[in-house]
Amino acid sequence: MDTLQGVFAASDVYRLISNPDQKAVLRKGAKTLCLEKAIEQVTRRPLEKYSNKNMIQGILQQPKALSMFEEINELQAIKTRSYRWNEHPTILHSKPDAVIIRDNQRIALEIKCPTLPYHCKYLLCKSPAHLFYTSKAAYWQCVAHLVCTDFEKCIFVSYFENNEGIQQIKMLDFVPLDGHIEHFKQCLLLADAEKTAYIKQIRGI
Repeated sequence: MDTLQGVFAASDVYRLISNPDQKAVLRKGAKTLCLEKAIEQVTRRPLEKYSNKNMIQGILQQPKALSMFEEINELQAIKTRSYRWNEHPTILHSKPDAVIIRDNQRIALEIKCPTLPYHCKYLLCKSPAHLFYTSKAAYWQCVAHLVCTDFEKCIFVSYFENNEGIQQIKMLDFVPLDGHIEHFKQCLLLADAEKTAYIKQIRGI
């Protein structure tokens, strides 16, 4: 996790992204995130991260989700390292939950283990456009994986297990909507400039 100090992670990026139908600007709350990253970079210490019961449950269930995905698709997933956006390696790092290689394609996996209401919403998603309107945070996280890895594809996975142990999984092939990759990159560059400005203020430059 040391490599993420002062660097935007895929889970951060939704806080940075403005409306992609408009000119790229930093969305509300983005400046706070930029300040947090500036503090981390100057102090070389991570800020305390918030966690809750649902997040912990998701972490515990993720291996089951990955195992079910592998069984259904008859393939083996690979645990991954953190990838950097090669064009600007100091700005964005992204770590897919796993990587698979199929038919010479490298595919990133983004796995969610949400509560039942959110899982039901994901079940209704038939396309990346539906995912965009259902969970913009998850959508932009998948975009971040593709930007950083240069992989050919990302698969979004939602997994749920009820109290009786009955498992259910949703898999969605993810392809970004037109123009969203470029908009994403523009917002990241704006955020990095904002973070740099905060660093100069903190250091009294």
